[in-house]
Amino acid sequence: MWTAVRGTSALRRVNSPMLRCRWRRSVTSTSSEKAASSRAATLRTGTYSVKGYDFVEGFHVLGPGAALSRLKATLSMYGLLGVTVVSSIAYYLTTRTYELTTDPDPLPNSRFQKFPSDYAVLQNRWTGKRHVIALRDGDANDNDTREGKQHELEESAILKKRIRVNWLIHSVRLYLHATDSIVVVDLDAEFDPYHFALKRNRGSLTTSEVANHVGEPATARLLCRSRLRPIIIRNEYQKGTLPQYERTVDTVTRELFGERYRQAILSRSGSILNPVFADELLKSGELNGKEMSWTDVVGDNEAFSAEIQRRVQKKLGEKVILLQFSMRVL
Repeated sequence: MWTAVRGTSALRRVNSPMLRCRWRRSVTSTSSEKAASSRAATLRTGTYSVKGYDFVEGFHVLGPGAALSRLKATLSMYGLLGVTVVSSIAYYLTTRTYELTTDPDPLPNSRFQKFPSDYAVLQNRWTGKRHVIALRDGDANDNDTREGKQHELEESAILKKRIRVNWLIHSVRLYLHATDSIVVVDLDAEFDPYHFALKRNRGSLTTSEVANHVGEPATARLLCRSRLRPIIIRNEYQKGTLPQYERTVDTVTRELFGERYRQAILSRSGSILNPVFADELLKSGELNGKEMSWTDVVGDNEAFSAEIQRRVQKKLGEKVILLQFSMRVL
């Protein structure tokens, strides 16, 4: 029995160093593996650089599909952010501010002349839809009573309003305050009986005819009254398109009267006469407007005035807003 106990103790003494050796080997192998993996990670970091290492590791761990999806999401986010920033900057740079006011002289001490506007028309460039911004209601139907009320309003209070317009989306037209225009058209030269005759044929007129014609007073003078809104244009100290409107009224009135006068003279010859022969008779002076009155030429003054207004509006288009137009013979 004593021999068995001694053998067991001897076996324990032999196995104990062997176990300690094996444990040391396992610890040493684990440390060496960690060191090897650390060296490999260091080499990979140096190979792919610090920024690209995460992507490559994610590519190995998650697979190509997930890594590319994450890359697309990141690029989409940056692209959306860039588009938003560029759009905001473009909108800011293309937006202008306009001030509407009822003050007739908003900047009297300004270095650059600025004319007041209280009426704006915005038009969408893409849809063509229009929007009118007016500081006072009923500006398109001014009458004497409303003019007095507006005059009292201007003296008591001045209205102002700022509008922001982006010229990539809307086009804007600013109009001046409603103003009155008076144009006197002298049609004495156009009412000459031999107005359509050639100059070389006028020398064949008899002395009595010339004397009678020279002694005739001017019988065709028209007074055209208008109330309108001229559009603002860059023409220094002129009041928008008001001078252009007044020239157009004068030109259109003369043209329309010339057409009516020619028709009235040709109507004397009857409808049987060939138009070519009628023109030759007009040029020679055989057909003339002697002893013709204003009523023979124009007829109805209201219709004549309405035709002038229609032609002026068609010729100027949106350069003016014609509120009222009237004509009478002086």
